[in-house]
Amino acid sequence: MIQPTQRNITLHFAQRAIITRKLDKLHCPACLLLLSLYGSLYCAAQNQVTPQGLKTGAWVEAYELSSGVFRTSGEYKIVPLHNYDIIRSLGEDTYEIRYKGATPLLFFDGRYGDNISVKDGIWQTFNENGSLHKTDGWENGLNAWTKYFDAGGDMIRYEYEDFEHDTSFYLTYKNKRLFKKAFYPPENKNEQVEIYYPDDHLVIPNAEMDFYAILGNNTVYTYYIPLTCKKDLSILSVTSDSDYLRVSLPSKTLPMELQPMDTMTVFLTFMPTPASSGQNATVTIVTSEGNPKSYTIYGHVQCAHLDNRNVEHVKTLSLSKKADRYLVIAPMGTVTTAYILNSEGEKRIYDIHHNTKIDLNELETGEHHLSIFSCHTGGKIKLTITE
Repeated sequence: MIQPTQRNITLHFAQRAIITRKLDKLHCPACLLLLSLYGSLYCAAQNQVTPQGLKTGAWVEAYELSSGVFRTSGEYKIVPLHNYDIIRSLGEDTYEIRYKGATPLLFFDGRYGDNISVKDGIWQTFNENGSLHKTDGWENGLNAWTKYFDAGGDMIRYEYEDFEHDTSFYLTYKNKRLFKKAFYPPENKNEQVEIYYPDDHLVIPNAEMDFYAILGNNTVYTYYIPLTCKKDLSILSVTSDSDYLRVSLPSKTLPMELQPMDTMTVFLTFMPTPASSGQNATVTIVTSEGNPKSYTIYGHVQCAHLDNRNVEHVKTLSLSKKADRYLVIAPMGTVTTAYILNSEGEKRIYDIHHNTKIDLNELETGEHHLSIFSCHTGGKIKLTITE
């Protein structure tokens, strides 16, 4: 019998998922029987075990997560355990080992005497729709790299190990473009280095910004982004897609010429509203590269009237249904609960698991008693709601 190659397994797997969906729609018992026979004949040459119970050769396995059922296919091989420089055991199927300049984890699936069964070569994982979810590269039980794909088949994440230099790299892709390269340098494993748009000429120190503000104190928050470049280019435009995040530039008008020794500072003025909490905002920078080329800075907005920094000090809070729309409360510990008691003694209870927006239209105008309890903090506030 011809042994299935990794490519044949992959094609069989994807094709069978597509054929199954089509035949299911036909509700044809004969067709489904043919499919079952086809699968049985093919599977006869895979999922083999040795007399000692060790997996070997081509395998197809299934597992279930909250996001659905996945099937993965690849090759197992049997290797002697004494081939590895073992540091310690980390469970029934994992060892920490010394390999080149690193100390990676060795994963195996079954042991008999000195022999273990390990994944090797390319393993591919498909979702229940037959779409490729991820591809793993294994080297004798070491997970050397993993590529993840979106529903359209585009790579969105690539993780790989540099065993020689004891460094793990994490690459993120957005719109088919390398957006971020992150790694922990061997000299400081506690601090991650992040490089945004590493293949491009514009240097942006942070393209994933978090904006946080306390609401109700009329404070204007200012952030700045210093821009440099690897090669000469021109900044053609800098724009924001949000009213609550405004862009201001140096006195020079655009376009602005930028050379590797120059720095251009972009100022962002953050003026949050209760409705903006939990929203996303982007800043787009267009340069003269390409046709031209644009860079996106992604921002996540979080703001609250009350959080663990001010909940013990705020005694009164007045909000307008028209102007404010929401009362926003941030979580202040593992468990945070808010109680709102109106003048008639009716109580509303809110579990605060994340920045929670309470719609003021659900509450009557007038005075309320707001009580917040958390693990290590809390407060009682006189809440006044107006139209």
